[in-house]
Amino acid sequence: MIKPIYNLNSIRPPITGVGRYTLELINGQLTQNQPVVAVYQGKLYQGQTLKRLTKSLLETTISTNGNLRKLIGSLPFSRDIYHHLKKAEFRRIRSRIEPKPLIEHDVNYANPNADVITLFDTSHINARSSHPRHRVTFLDRYFKQLLANQRSIITISEAVKQELITHCSIEPERIHVTPLAADANYHPRTESSCSQRLISYGINYHQYVLSLATVEPRKNLSRSIDAYLNLPPATRQQFPLVIAGAPGWKSSSLMTRINLLAEQGEITYLGYVSERDLPFLYAGSTVFLYPSLYEGFGLPLLEAMQSGSACVTSNSGALAEVSNGAALEVDPTNVIDITTAISTLLTNPESNAQHRQLAIDRANHFSWSHTVELTRAVYESI
Repeated sequence: MIKPIYNLNSIRPPITGVGRYTLELINGQLTQNQPVVAVYQGKLYQGQTLKRLTKSLLETTISTNGNLRKLIGSLPFSRDIYHHLKKAEFRRIRSRIEPKPLIEHDVNYANPNADVITLFDTSHINARSSHPRHRVTFLDRYFKQLLANQRSIITISEAVKQELITHCSIEPERIHVTPLAADANYHPRTESSCSQRLISYGINYHQYVLSLATVEPRKNLSRSIDAYLNLPPATRQQFPLVIAGAPGWKSSSLMTRINLLAEQGEITYLGYVSERDLPFLYAGSTVFLYPSLYEGFGLPLLEAMQSGSACVTSNSGALAEVSNGAALEVDPTNVIDITTAISTLLTNPESNAQHRQLAIDRANHFSWSHTVELTRAVYESI
């Protein structure tokens, strides 16, 4: 039986996109009694010990020296040195595992020569300004090595697959699409089940517009704010814009604006929100606003849809693929287009209810068990 091995050394709490994908993939295989091994912080995990590790990582909400890692990562060659040391440690531990062979699945840009590689997006190619220079340099080098081999590639959307074919000239038969899924904690909730969490943030059930994203240029928050501020004052007073998300790269000027608008009472800024509270924020929103400029998949959109929120998102790329007509899809560069969509869902109860149901129906097409099945099929094809 095929046994995949994962290098988890780059995963740190709180768990976000890449970490969530990796741990859900491992958990899904363990649930199906599939053999899986992983290396984390110099130790080998499998079976029940691996199950306990993934549970612990998913439940830990405290960041581990994030600012220090960012500082070190910006230093010349620091990422190369780090990855070289971690790869050597990984190879040493892997060499002791019996029986062989193992299939190495690289899920975090650690080894471009792994047997299977997951590529989450091509933003370092077609949205280069959305990344620091050192990250673009690192990803350029990784992709160059990847293109020189014939390893199997997994992407999380058809959109990313087409980008890899177009921009990188990768053969289509090398690329396999395995969509993401939302956790079962994301589902519609009643007012009574949400009220206590929402009151702690100063907001009321089905009386706010939610924007959830790291504060960085690619998330298009500046236009989202502009679009919201175009609404009539009475509408804004009834449905405040609630922004949840930690500051990211190139966020200083936008954070200044967000903090000023929050002080003036024009919007509500929550900062980072723990995964424990996110399901309640999604389910309690009147509208979920996510017109990002670029995503490899757009998991927050799927989480909101599965929570039964009426959504506004972008009309192109992976977000349009995930939505498939369930959300109101807009040109993310057109502020008036975004304003019109928000207004429709806030002022037309029938449209809002229709898009809530469309969102739930569409979200039912995604599951981690299906992702695991598609991924195991890739392993079997090697």
